Amino acid sequence: MPKPGPKIVQIKQDKMRLDKAKARLAPTLDELRQIAQALAERHDAQLFGIVVHVDMDGVTNSVYEKTRDGLSGELQRAFTKCNSALALAASEMEAWLMLFPGAFPKTKPNWKLDAKDAGRDLGMIADAKKHLETQLRTPRYEEKHAPSIMEQAAKHKLVTPRPKARNCSYTEFVKELEAWS
Repeated sequence: MPKPGPKIVQIKQDKMRLDKAKARLAPTLDELRQIAQALAERHDAQLFGIVVHVDMDGVTNSVYEKTRDGLSGELQRAFTKCNSALALAASEMEAWLMLFPGAFPKTKPNWKLDAKDAGRDLGMIADAKKHLETQLRTPRYEEKHAPSIMEQAAKHKLVTPRPKARNCSYTEFVKELEAWS
């Protein structure tokens, strides 16, 4: 009988603001490690890796770099027995969604991103959510659409490690995943 392949399990934690999370980072990551390990054991599996997603309400600048270095370091210290990657989405998750413009009309036929965003550094958009709300009006973009957009990007094989537009926070995340062995 063939061995089952890898399984991705989502661990939903209560949302926590980044500034509050920094104050409780070590205990929060310890708790996350315990939950992940328990889930792996429950599925009679080995914990191979963990991805932690954090929306950073700011652009890619020196504050972003300092935040990323600190969070990545803590993540690596907490998860020494498996791979880890930090999905620190600069300018919110919407700036990552915009890396895959073909997913928008697949989600809602009337949605199309401005061509000027194609070669732009999307990590420098001060408020990517508002940027999308301005562009996508019929129906109006809301945060609740984000999972559907990403689902369409994956379904139609639009997700690529090196999209045409840029966002260094996405590029750094991809590099961490590519280093997993």
